[in-house]
Amino acid sequence: MTRRILPDRRAHETIDVEHDSHRYVVGIGRFEDGRPAEIFITSTKVGTAADVNARDCGLLSSLLLQNGVGIDEIAHSLSPSGLIGQVARLIGGVA
Repeated sequence: MTRRILPDRRAHETIDVEHDSHRYVVGIGRFEDGRPAEIFITSTKVGTAADVNARDCGLLSSLLLQNGVGIDEIAHSLSPSGLIGQVARLIGGVA
């Protein structure tokens, strides 16, 4: 796989997500065609294990997206009860 490099300026949006009694802020960067290109996830409880795991999940998901794996494929591959599975479903519109 060849990683697709993102332009310096790109569309970005944020959404608030609640998962397992924790609140998260999810940032979504997009390719020029509108597809998700990167995901940033931060917890409101900075420095906790939940925050570190959320950031790592966002980073790994971003690498998948930039290497050609679609958000729907990520959503279908992960449990809907997990944080990144929930986030991927929200972004991709998967039920």
